[in-house]
Amino acid sequence: MRISPTATATSGPPWAELTLEVAGGTLRWGLLDGADAQPRLHAWAPESATWLWRIVGEQGHVNALETLTDHRELDVATAATEELALLRRLAWGHWLRRWWPTSVVDGIDALPAVVLDVEVALLTGNCDAYFDETSFDGDPHAVLVGHDEEAITALAIHSRADVRDLHRRWLDYETGETEPAVDVPAAADDYALAAGPGATATPPSGIFHGRASVAWESVPAHTFDAAEDTISWTVDAAPDAVIIVEVALLPDRAATSVRVALSLADPPVEVSRDLDPKGRVRIELPITAAQAWQADWSGLVCTAGGVAGARDRDLRDRVRALVRRRIGGVADPVPLYVAEQIVADANY
Repeated sequence: MRISPTATATSGPPWAELTLEVAGGTLRWGLLDGADAQPRLHAWAPESATWLWRIVGEQGHVNALETLTDHRELDVATAATEELALLRRLAWGHWLRRWWPTSVVDGIDALPAVVLDVEVALLTGNCDAYFDETSFDGDPHAVLVGHDEEAITALAIHSRADVRDLHRRWLDYETGETEPAVDVPAAADDYALAAGPGATATPPSGIFHGRASVAWESVPAHTFDAAEDTISWTVDAAPDAVIIVEVALLPDRAATSVRVALSLADPPVEVSRDLDPKGRVRIELPITAAQAWQADWSGLVCTAGGVAGARDRDLRDRVRALVRRRIGGVADPVPLYVAEQIVADANY
């Protein structure tokens, strides 16, 4: 395991790695790393990483502290593979919460958030030896702050036994007492509804139109469809030069404070405006109608949230392939969360 006193610069987007903030540092794995991949540890406060011996042994811990005191990085052999696997699984859970690529277009269902968060909270509690009171990812109750008590309690009568078990285990954690299991008849309507193939935003008629992709890191999570080419734009010139942009939203979501920017070299165009709640915007162009007709719009750059989506398109495709393998039943180094299994079963 590589341990460094300074953060290592990464060239990829934030969703391309798993991260877990622990006491005194941050553990990082590449999202697409293999089963035997070792994490990298940015130890910004080595003296607070009192858990390190659990992973590298007592002598390795001592050696690491001595080297980090001199502001040098080092490689340390790890022995506690089960501990590392547990931490990687927790990091994966946080990735699911932040970056799961829900898409109507691609047929990737949303994860049931309360089910996922209860399991992440439980795993956080099981890993409490790796956190202190300042660790960003160390508070089980913070994971559940977005859910009211009614939503959590409803899991006790869920049709799935694995969901009811999560609720029982959470009560055990909260009270310190073992709760009896509850049997509930299975009901098919408790499964997630498959999204199925859908259509991207359809541009209206105009003199030229095109598509672009959303960079996941540039927009609010779980708001826009995570497929490619979900930004549609149309140039019109009757009577004035305007461009209409629409970005595909997920069902029952609204676009808030997301700015669309457009750039064209010739004629020079640099304009931007916020999307309305429905994910649409009409922008007047600083050119004449004649210029609009003569322009080569194939060079237009259209972004949502300030980051061009074209750059990491191939990487996003690889992430979607990983997600599809997991919910398609292909073995993975990180076992499925119950929320993933619900999506997998719904797509069976």
